[in-house]
Amino acid sequence: MAARRPGVPPRAGALAAYARWCVRHRGRMLSFALLLAVVLGLASMKLDDRLSNGGYTVRGTQAARAEAVMARRFPVKPADLVLRVSAKEDVDAPAVARSATRLDRWLADRPGVAGVQSYWTARDPALRARDGRSALMRVDLSGDDARAARTAERIVPALAERAGSLTVEATGPAWASVQFLRLAKDDLHRAELVTVPLLLLILLLAFRSVHAALLPLAIGGLTIVATLSALVLLSEFTPVSVFAPNLTTALGLGLAIDYSLFITTRYREELARGCTVGQAVERAMASAGHTVLFSALTVALATANLLVLPLGVLRSLAMTTIVVVLMAAAATMLILPALLAVVGERITAGDPIAWLRRARHARARNGRRRPVLGFGQGAERCAHCGEALRGVAFRRSRHRCAVPESAAWRRVAALSTRRPVLVGGVCALVLLLMAAPFLWVRFGIADERVLPAGTESHRTARGIHQDFAQPFDRDLHVVLPYLDSSRPAGCRRLETYARRLAALPDVTAVRTATGVHHRGDAPKKSPCPPAAEPATGEKAGKAEAEKALAGAYHGSAATLVSVSSPHDAQSADARELLDRVRDVRSPGRRLVAGPTPQAVDTLRALRDRLPLAGGLIAATVLMLLFLFTGGVLVSVKAVAVGALSLTASCGALVAIFQDGHLRGLLGDFTMTHQVEVVSILLTVTVAFGLSVDYEVFLLSRIREHHRATGDHTAAVVRGIAGTGRLVSVAALAVAVSTGVLAFSTNTVLKIIGVGLALSVLVDATLVRGLLVPAFMRLTGTANWWAPAPLARLHARFGVADSGPPAGPPPRPTGVRRVLAALMPPRH
Repeated sequence: MAARRPGVPPRAGALAAYARWCVRHRGRMLSFALLLAVVLGLASMKLDDRLSNGGYTVRGTQAARAEAVMARRFPVKPADLVLRVSAKEDVDAPAVARSATRLDRWLADRPGVAGVQSYWTARDPALRARDGRSALMRVDLSGDDARAARTAERIVPALAERAGSLTVEATGPAWASVQFLRLAKDDLHRAELVTVPLLLLILLLAFRSVHAALLPLAIGGLTIVATLSALVLLSEFTPVSVFAPNLTTALGLGLAIDYSLFITTRYREELARGCTVGQAVERAMASAGHTVLFSALTVALATANLLVLPLGVLRSLAMTTIVVVLMAAAATMLILPALLAVVGERITAGDPIAWLRRARHARARNGRRRPVLGFGQGAERCAHCGEALRGVAFRRSRHRCAVPESAAWRRVAALSTRRPVLVGGVCALVLLLMAAPFLWVRFGIADERVLPAGTESHRTARGIHQDFAQPFDRDLHVVLPYLDSSRPAGCRRLETYARRLAALPDVTAVRTATGVHHRGDAPKKSPCPPAAEPATGEKAGKAEAEKALAGAYHGSAATLVSVSSPHDAQSADARELLDRVRDVRSPGRRLVAGPTPQAVDTLRALRDRLPLAGGLIAATVLMLLFLFTGGVLVSVKAVAVGALSLTASCGALVAIFQDGHLRGLLGDFTMTHQVEVVSILLTVTVAFGLSVDYEVFLLSRIREHHRATGDHTAAVVRGIAGTGRLVSVAALAVAVSTGVLAFSTNTVLKIIGVGLALSVLVDATLVRGLLVPAFMRLTGTANWWAPAPLARLHARFGVADSGPPAGPPPRPTGVRRVLAALMPPRH
């Protein structure tokens, strides 16, 4: 091992102390990590049976209350499973009716089936296709979404054997959930086969070492199994989305590589400066380790603010992201020091392109061209590690300096600081042009259309929309909780209300307990009995039939009105019709249920809570950045630039998934002319956290050079040049690991994959390389200014300086001790 150079004291602090302990007990730590990975891997195998595909609507809205009333008091309610039963002859033929009735009875006897309503038992014309060759069965399943999906997975494949000559096709939320999970697992396996080799290649080219490239992948694997096992435990308390495993794999690999890159790169720098292996691990953990903890804390806290949004699936994915981030940081901080200690100085060995580098150095020695190393091109010694660049020492070492600056990024940074107004203005203009499509964004809720068009659930739902006069998901259900239609006065009020609804544009039929109303129907005798006439004989039977559709609600009678229309549930026309139905004067209080009011009320509830979530995210990041930098302007700049970058990425998502551009490049997906709201909210939040991650790493280097030289512009250039290559590799790794989701068969995962990949690439190139240095050049040393009260706050609770101490620093206590363990030192 190389002897330690004088004047390179070991770092002090909790992380350095743990690093020393980990180096001494590296064998035990790695044995424990291997055993833990096996146990967690076995535990994670239980996750598939606990995944849920619900939570896309907000509870507590008018639509949700109406759904609850319908489920409790009326036979008409959204079905968990919808079966299209087709025959070669008319569905009313005796043989078809007998077979369908047997199938109905078999379904009703299955465990987990709460009820079955079919055309052959209810004789509802809405359940019969226009051509008379097929009809519907609506199956209600008991239990939550996960249990309903397991029931559907069990009974749907068995229908083919029981159907005989009939053809049965399935759709509905429960069967869609089963197909969601199956396709997500297939996508996950394909992603793993593609992502791991690509990431290995990127790391090999970045590190120029097989050993250094394998370490981040090992940390990524441990992160994934730890997160999946944690989700098994989490599923005991809250639903876990079917998208959680795919998000775990994508983010787990990307973040683990990100964090491992920071620490491993710093470790190689310390080795190049002459430290021993133990000292290099200690110093890397004390500096880059703090950065990793700070970055993980920032991403986790920013994502945690999504929990204030009242949407179950979004909360599930937010909790998944938080667990992934914490597990990636924990695996990196706890296991990577032991791996580095085992690898030792072989961290620079195994260069796959050593032959190319030897040829380049040979040409340089022959005078054909000089290598660009450090600051001095063709200098006698490297400006970073001091190693000889000529002579015998150079020929023996091949110069494996761990900290060369990027000449390309140095030129970019120099251009940005030399022409800050021009470069910054052009960059901001490009980002604003990318963000322009976001001005006409339309948000929607996920349904079966996020699946490929060829899947059974999507194909069957599309066929029902085309072949049935009234598809199962296009009705508006108006609940009148205090109207008793069995009484003459209530019946007449119901008749008047139904005629008003039937007169609305785009309403095809209005069904009530007293009959079916159509627009333009000629006036006919009211079916309501006179007040004094007793209900006897046939009239008594009719009154009993009406009572079947009206029952007590909180001690009062209730009545249901179904309004049919030809519009897709989430179309603009359907939303306009909902507004007109809600504007019609009703006989007392009314609640409106159905897919359209569910989507409208959910989006309205999210819109009402978004300012709170956005304010909390901005405040959290501002506070953490100020504690790290001590500057108000640089913290505000980081949030503002990050918001601009994310808006540009959101605009690109609107152009792709709402407007249909580049549709063929990403695989054919169903155009809904809207963007799924859950995926874009999660993408924006996680991408914002990652942008702060790169900002922290960049600012730490800029501040280090500024404090050392006092030259602000040179510090910006050196910070960009020194971190540009590393941030580019980290962003590329995250873009690859998440970008594979763009080729998923599921549109929700496509949006998340494209959004995250595009966000990190834009942030690592346009923002970090051009916009940030231009802004910092214009604002100068004002970046680090803070008002006196905030400066005192930072002096008390901020991060301590990381310069080489003259001796062991005093042991921090209380709040400062916690902050010192969680935050990176300032440079």
